[in-house]
Amino acid sequence: MMAKKIFLFLMVILFSLYQIKVFAATSEWTQEEKLAIINKPAIVRIWSYYYTNWTIGNYQIPTYYGGFGSGAFINPDGHIVTNAHVVDMYMHSEQQKRENLAWQLVYTLTDQYQLSKEQAIALITQGYARIGKIRAVNVVVTPGGEELPFALKEIGSPANQKDGKDVAIIKVEGHNYPTVHLGNSDKIRTGEKIFVAGYPSAGDLQEMGSSKSHLEWSWAIGSISSDRKTSAYGHLSFKLMRTGLLLVIPEVRFLIPRDRSLAY
Repeated sequence: MMAKKIFLFLMVILFSLYQIKVFAATSEWTQEEKLAIINKPAIVRIWSYYYTNWTIGNYQIPTYYGGFGSGAFINPDGHIVTNAHVVDMYMHSEQQKRENLAWQLVYTLTDQYQLSKEQAIALITQGYARIGKIRAVNVVVTPGGEELPFALKEIGSPANQKDGKDVAIIKVEGHNYPTVHLGNSDKIRTGEKIFVAGYPSAGDLQEMGSSKSHLEWSWAIGSISSDRKTSAYGHLSFKLMRTGLLLVIPEVRFLIPRDRSLAY
């Protein structure tokens, strides 16, 4: 009996040593893992929207208009490259804001209060729905959760509009920010391996996750499906550690060549 116990004890020790050995062998950081860890601090979430409260009788109905997206620091002084469609709300006039928020109210009344579209529009045009103060939110959210107000420096045309240069440059105050490096779009080849990073829009659906879901980024592996230099849709490419490309977007459609980004 004692011999059997000793044998089992030795088996447990040997198995434990085997597990430690396997763990040590698999705990080496791959190049892909290093890319993710090194570049994560430079990838940010962007909120750009405005909102108000409408008063209809005794009801207070909030409406929002805008979007969320991703971007990346391209220099230590706070310049961030992103897509034009993410931040074009920054330039909306007060009239545009009122009109967009009015349509959001129409959608809310028809969806949640079972009014017809005509009834909802009548409440607004006849003055029964009173708009409150319009407030804007334009912030960059760092991986650590810090919210930094940004200023729009340059912007192209959002996707599906005009020339399709869906690129924007924004800036936050401060220095010594971590950065990614712009790659060479002239060397992009079909089939080339890429790494996709960004903050999926699902992260803002806090009812489906935790209060910190918006801080969870996404990192995935893909490949270039076309080396064409022009497209109606576009996104951003970066070279990382001389290996692969980084696309700072939650949903990949096409690439915007680096020279378009540098034009701003």
